[in-house]
Amino acid sequence: MSTGMKLALRDLGFVDLVKALATWTMVLLVVALIIDFLAKSSLAAFINEDPLRAARYFAEFFVAVVSPWTHPQLVIKICQFLGILPTDFYMLSTIVDTTLITLFLQALLSSLRLWSGVRTVWSDYRSIPGLATLIGASLSLAGSSLALIGLALILLTDASPIVVQGMRLTLNPLFVFASIPFPWPMVIGTMLWVLGIGVIGAILLILFIKGKNLFIATLMAMLIIGVALSMIGMLLIGFALMTIAVGLSAIISRGAVA
Repeated sequence: MSTGMKLALRDLGFVDLVKALATWTMVLLVVALIIDFLAKSSLAAFINEDPLRAARYFAEFFVAVVSPWTHPQLVIKICQFLGILPTDFYMLSTIVDTTLITLFLQALLSSLRLWSGVRTVWSDYRSIPGLATLIGASLSLAGSSLALIGLALILLTDASPIVVQGMRLTLNPLFVFASIPFPWPMVIGTMLWVLGIGVIGAILLILFIKGKNLFIATLMAMLIIGVALSMIGMLLIGFALMTIAVGLSAIISRGAVA
């Protein structure tokens, strides 16, 4: 990217990215509210007393909700335990599946748009920062693809997450730990998607500082902080910061970069 180049952030696919991040933030807010409710319920004592056993139960519940047709016996067991009708359970399953498919499809589509936008800019302004940005976009695309594959495996097969010693289920609404038994392709894929966004943000931060556009540079710093918080498990706060940073950046049409 040459000195004095005018970079339209919209050309990088930030508009599509902010839509995906905003959707994730809203879903994570709902999850945080559910966790906060559970923390005040009678289940809290059991979860806090034996988090490993709670993680095993969570793994069974998760795969049963996401793919009830491949775990019919487990569905019956859960319905009897909760005292609900199978129709109600399948309604819950439909809501959860629709939400998960929407989340990971939006992540994939935003990554495709981001990769396409970065590659277009890089093809016109070939440089080391441009190549690094393209690598970040490729990492993001690979991660979102892996996460979607992980979701498809759960939807279409009877595979179950493996719960090993050290995994736990926590009731802190601010933290969603990667150690809880979600399928590893979904966990690793999501982390790679977010990490790729962080790489792009870091390169843009350097370029905008050199271009003396401190406002957008501040937004890129906020984006990087959001990525860092998400990587350590503070997904709600992390995604909220990323949404704000990318959203404000998308509003600004152009900024001078080095």
